[in-house]
Amino acid sequence: MKAILKQNKGKSLVELSTTVAVIALLVVFSLPVLSRVMANMRDQSAIASLWAILEAQKSYRDAQTPTTYANTLEDLIAQGYLDRLPSDYRYVLTATADAFTIELLRAGDTLATIDHNGNFFTGDGGDGGDGGGGGDGGDGGGGEISLGHEPPIQPNP
Repeated sequence: MKAILKQNKGKSLVELSTTVAVIALLVVFSLPVLSRVMANMRDQSAIASLWAILEAQKSYRDAQTPTTYANTLEDLIAQGYLDRLPSDYRYVLTATADAFTIELLRAGDTLATIDHNGNFFTGDGGDGGDGGGGGDGGDGGGGEISLGHEPPIQPNP
């Protein structure tokens, strides 16, 4: 009986410490990756909101006589064309009767821009291309922000 008890002593303090250290290292190295993944998900959600604003502006314009775009995002929200916008970001709407652009800002930097034709640009006026709307890709200044994959596909009108 004593021989069985001696074989089954349990784990030593060194083995437990090693296990805890390995787990701690895994956590330390995985947190930055998870943080980047979460930030990219928030960015993609905010970019999807740009498409929702585009559709809301089109609906607003169709309901107006004479046709005009909303001057502020608050107008679109107050009249029920939009529910709300993500609060981690700032949206800047510049509108005239015939055209508009919406900039998506995060920490003062332009993340993306969309215009009334559905032209989609990433970065500060950069050459991020378009979302299928046939745009000219911007003025070439600023550059493209990589979000891990292509911008969302433009919804069908």
